[in-house]
Amino acid sequence: MRDLGAKLIENAWWEIAPAVHVGYEDERYDCISFTDASAEGWGAISRWKDGTAFKYQQRWMRELGAPAAEDEDEPLARIDPFFFTSKHSAHAEPAAILRLLKLMYRRNPRPGQMWAVVTDHIAIVRAQRRQNGYGGMGRGYALNTLFQYTNALFHEKEIVVVFFYMAGETNPADDLSRHFGETYSAQTIQSPADDFGVPKLQNGYSPLCE
Repeated sequence: MRDLGAKLIENAWWEIAPAVHVGYEDERYDCISFTDASAEGWGAISRWKDGTAFKYQQRWMRELGAPAAEDEDEPLARIDPFFFTSKHSAHAEPAAILRLLKLMYRRNPRPGQMWAVVTDHIAIVRAQRRQNGYGGMGRGYALNTLFQYTNALFHEKEIVVVFFYMAGETNPADDLSRHFGETYSAQTIQSPADDFGVPKLQNGYSPLCE
């Protein structure tokens, strides 16, 4: 009790979390991703600082069945499996980003990385500024689950995710979320991408950068 009392009397300063500095400069980020979801499915383009770029596509399915077991090192592995449906944008957009972030994490990123994710769903971008720090955003399950995961990346793996808004017509992932050709696989399609013409973050908006 004496030791505890001494600590309380000292009233020392404790840093709750490290300060995170964000901005619109592309050079700040280790990866910049553009995502979009439609009634057909979702798509994304990810450009890494090392020059590699990938595009992702996946059709929505009514049910995918039980997915493979999560990696033990996966942040917040206790999150329930996320079944893909195309209910509405409030569900589809966060679900697409959550899936993308998990795919990005499989690349074994080093601690301290910063990822930018561009979406045309303004609710996600606005929510990041008012989140309570524990993943709770409101009544939306999909939105809560997304921020639960980004918080886990930050606190457990020291990876910062910053969301940016960009209108659908300027989002390069818009076409990927709507045109799947003859592909009907429930699996995510990943292939190399040419990132020529991808817009800069300064053309988007993030309240964290204001």
